Amino acid sequence: EEFMAQYYEAVGRRKESTARVRLTDGSGKFVVNEKDGAAYFTRMGDLNDILRAFSTVGQDAGKYDVSVKVLGGGPTGQTEAVRLGVARALVERGVEFTLHNAVRELPPVIDAMADAAKALLPD
Repeated sequence: EEFMAQYYEAVGRRKESTARVRLTDGSGKFVVNEKDGAAYFTRMGDLNDILRAFSTVGQDAGKYDVSVKVLGGGPTGQTEAVRLGVARALVERGVEFTLHNAVRELPPVIDAMADAAKALLPD
């Protein structure tokens, strides 16, 4: 009898893109349409945007393997469809969004906002 790893599956859609995401406990592998995630999402920030779904709920992306099939649309729609699919798969796994987890995300956001505001001020 062959052992089947348990996985959590979810679909994300955005614009013209649809992504089927499978999440399993693992070692951080991220595969999109049978390519390495970094090779598939080459625009700066896209992969980080997707992986932020893990840190937002206090999870380490390196403890999961993610397999994605994504079709349709362009790079932005595909990125956002995959991000939504990852978030939904985490919910299927039973990971909850809590204020404590969200607060951990705030300092970099606040720093970025402060830097942007400073850039707008005259010298």
